[in-house]
Amino acid sequence: MGLDRYRTAKKMLENKQDDFDVQDCFEILKATAQTECPTVVSMVFDAANNHAFWCENRKWGDISEQNICL
Repeated sequence: MGLDRYRTAKKMLENKQDDFDVQDCFEILKATAQTECPTVVSMVFDAANNHAFWCENRKWGDISEQNICL
């Protein structure tokens, strides 16, 4: 249960390029999103720029962004 998704993410991360970015993170989340009990929110945090990105209900073309002031 979930092992296939873990293996997919692990393989994608092992094959990442040096320019790995937020969009690449979302590609991993898209590839590993649950369908039987659907993923509701997928989030990526860009620590270098203090930005959070998310999409809801696997709408991968509709990604929101918020600056996180710490």
